[in-house]
Amino acid sequence: MPRRFREAVSTLPHALASSRILADAGLVRVLSPSVVPRCALAVLRDGFSPAAALQCSAIRFPNDGAVVDDRGALSFVELARRVTDLAAAFERAGIGRRDRVGLLCRNHRDFVLATAAVSGLGADVVLLNVSMAAPQLAGVLVDEGATALVYDQEFGARAREAARGLKRFAARGAHPEDGSEGDGVDDDPRLDTLGAGGRGRCRVAARRGTRYILLTSGTTGRPRGATRPVPLTIEPLVALLSRIPLRVRDVTLIASPLFHAWGFGNFGLAMVLSSTLVLQDRFEPEATLAAIARHRVRVLVAVPVMLQRLLELPDETRGRYDTSSLEVVASSGSALPGGFATRFMDVFGDVLYNVYGSTEAAWAGIATPEDLRDAPASAGFPPLGTDVRIADATGAPLPRGATGRVLVHNKLLVAGRADAGAERPRMVDGFMPTGDVGHLDDVGRLTVDGREDDMIVSGGENVYPQ
Repeated sequence: MPRRFREAVSTLPHALASSRILADAGLVRVLSPSVVPRCALAVLRDGFSPAAALQCSAIRFPNDGAVVDDRGALSFVELARRVTDLAAAFERAGIGRRDRVGLLCRNHRDFVLATAAVSGLGADVVLLNVSMAAPQLAGVLVDEGATALVYDQEFGARAREAARGLKRFAARGAHPEDGSEGDGVDDDPRLDTLGAGGRGRCRVAARRGTRYILLTSGTTGRPRGATRPVPLTIEPLVALLSRIPLRVRDVTLIASPLFHAWGFGNFGLAMVLSSTLVLQDRFEPEATLAAIARHRVRVLVAVPVMLQRLLELPDETRGRYDTSSLEVVASSGSALPGGFATRFMDVFGDVLYNVYGSTEAAWAGIATPEDLRDAPASAGFPPLGTDVRIADATGAPLPRGATGRVLVHNKLLVAGRADAGAERPRMVDGFMPTGDVGHLDDVGRLTVDGREDDMIVSGGENVYPQ
């Protein structure tokens, strides 16, 4: 049997599974013959990027809701036009391919606009934590080679101090209640007027794939950037959909900060699935329940502490809001506290999906509601296309039940540190170490026992305090 034929046969089960997953999500149905050529042109122009995904959504669902925030709603066609105008204005301001643009914004429409516009230019996006002080922010901008900064007006004073000499653009965002920083934008161009009505188009197609620089939480010094290019295949999308039932035209509330890997990853998925994004500048538990009820949110993206705060609300407060539309509550970012998964699902239904991963390794395991009912501490099974290995100190695989280093292989491993002088994370036989230790149970579910560097030896046994 010819080698190529054997390879084709061996990949057939994976291809069939992927087709079924995409069909269940509704992606096959919306790709009609009239739509595919125009979407393909958008991808050829802007690469696999938020700009291209938005153009495809505007083609398929022009008048449907794209973003809802405290300023109201924008349809896909309105958002796509604003992105085109903003990209052209950025280009006129001197931003081009290979430039890096820092983004210091909370969750609102201008984050979406700026990210999509920068990707349409083939420039890179550096996602900045809004809690960073000016000296730390300045250091990160230098380390990552940023040439421009888009910032919320509430961070104006910080932006002026940290981004001297850079091109600066002011997003609207929200103003702080205490007026601690004011708007401080001086004469910096504002996104809500930049390029307005220009109906411009960039002179040169992006072609170069945009890279997204996510900051990792190092143990010493300031955060360092980890580069994640936009995937050139649909495999990562299929992987997540294999464990979490997301669908085309979901209404998705992303409560997690969009500048974090978890929030930003779900932002990318929402763009591909033509979801309506419901965004709030700040997380407030009761306001989140009100938004779920008002917009009939199907998917909530959060971190565990946010879900804990929802659960801590008085019963009478939660009872004021109809959250029956929720079918997926996707959580990641830290371990679920003991017994929390069961308590949450007893109140909100069996809708909780817990994703275990890291900025560098994306995801390693996804626990469904069934997994969490059966084994509440479990990190679940690896999604399609992800391999997890439990290994000893040398990288040799360990049997099920044995505790060892958690190693991950998938298509979303980071390309390495963003700054040119940093080393690529050390791989082990093609696998990325997560820095955690764990074990696989008798059915292959992953449980994380603690951090590698937290291990202590007591009575000759390895003990993980977490």
